[in-house]
Amino acid sequence: MPPPAGSSSSRSSRRRSRSRSSSRSRSRHRSSSPGRDSSPITERVIDYKAAFLALQVRNEADAQKKRKRGPAQTSGSTQAMGRGFRMLAVLFGEISMVISAAETYLLDPFPPVTYDEFSEDLTPEQEAFLVEKRGRVTVYPQERNLGAYLQMKRLVPNLERKLTTSEPAEVIEFYRALQKGANDSRSDDFGKITGNLGDWINADRDRPDIAVFDHTPPILNDKGELMRQYGPWLVSERLNRGVENDVCGGLLSTVEHDWSLPEHVVFRIWTRRKLRSGDLDLNESFYCRIFYLGFQGDKNNIDVGFLKSRYLVRGYKSVFTGPTSAKFESENTPASKKPKTTTKSVRKP
Repeated sequence: MPPPAGSSSSRSSRRRSRSRSSSRSRSRHRSSSPGRDSSPITERVIDYKAAFLALQVRNEADAQKKRKRGPAQTSGSTQAMGRGFRMLAVLFGEISMVISAAETYLLDPFPPVTYDEFSEDLTPEQEAFLVEKRGRVTVYPQERNLGAYLQMKRLVPNLERKLTTSEPAEVIEFYRALQKGANDSRSDDFGKITGNLGDWINADRDRPDIAVFDHTPPILNDKGELMRQYGPWLVSERLNRGVENDVCGGLLSTVEHDWSLPEHVVFRIWTRRKLRSGDLDLNESFYCRIFYLGFQGDKNNIDVGFLKSRYLVRGYKSVFTGPTSAKFESENTPASKKPKTTTKSVRKP
């Protein structure tokens, strides 16, 4: 006779039955699954032959690119030789065009000047010769190209041989490497000077020759006293520079115009407003205040103090003698001595 439905023996038999069924299902799952993860694993079919062929094709393409470019070491050394072009030969322009123009000028050069053409004791024949030379518009640019070409030949000893004995494809690659090295060097120098110039101006904002350009209005403190306010702090990038910045605009303005006129003054030459509105050309002359000693030039005698700015000296030193030497304003600061290193001999026990 079976036990009643609600008896304890019936409930225990049902628990044993569920336990056996769950253990059987777990054992089946463990036997069918290779790992502990209960999610099903889908097999991936890999075509190893196709993958190998694809890898082989890619390697062949990379090797072909290297053959077209030439040896990496040669290209790198050529770029290194071209890095001095922008500093010593020519700042802008295509190197191939400069060399071509110089070689063309050598076919029919103008006789060189063997005396000081700016002397006050020139003879009538010498003055007539200079008038004729200056009348030929193409002479001076071609002479500059020739001078740049001579500097290039000094920087790259095998330049002339490379251009005359190489195949056209090799010459093109040679020009490309030189141009890249020259442009990369110029970009590095410009970036270096851009960051340093902002730091120099920030450090000089209390100096009278820089503070005169800052027209930021003062504010009143709690005691009713006027407190000076400064313009925006210059960062390493060129984000807040230009004529919108008072100090930068004052340094970029030319000596022919007065940057310091207050804005409430009605004047015919209102430099700040005209520059910022575009009514006045920023590049109308080369005589910007940033190039002058003390950043103030004389429009009636524009040569006095020109190209004697301390920022020009620092910019030159940051490129040619290193950033450490650019901390000093004087151009006659001696180079820092290399620290002596001593090696101690250690005896083995």
